[in-house]
Amino acid sequence: MLKNDFKPPGTQGHDKLFKIRPLIDKLRERLLLIPKEEYLAVDEQIIPAKDRHQLKQYNQAKPHKWGYKKVLSGVSGFSYDFDIFAGDQSNTFPSDAPDLGVSSNVVTRLTSTVPRNVNHNIFFDNWFNSKNTCFLKQHKSWINKEIG
Repeated sequence: MLKNDFKPPGTQGHDKLFKIRPLIDKLRERLLLIPKEEYLAVDEQIIPAKDRHQLKQYNQAKPHKWGYKKVLSGVSGFSYDFDIFAGDQSNTFPSDAPDLGVSSNVVTRLTSTVPRNVNHNIFFDNWFNSKNTCFLKQHKSWINKEIG
């Protein structure tokens, strides 16, 4: 399941997670099959790690200060969808959506798989809230609250 088609940094198509990308894609594919609960949250979570890697993040406010940052959706704690932070390459957005900035692009990307008109409510904290996220609020009625 490991992939070895390495492209050097700075070249088109370079993926910092290239070794585990097939595993990530397969896991996301399976998670997207699970029906989502009514209340969903977009929030960051640190996966604790003690290794040395350029993708490791430090967050003083978290119980595990060092690790890999994962953004997830699911109020119950279950990840219905996720994205592992990988620097600049994490600032992607769906082709049918405008570039709204890093935090709003995360919300756009993770909520693009939420079914429309099925009474889903999406919550997120102040890091994900911005003027651009208000654009999403106007055009996608299921994004409605800020927590924290």
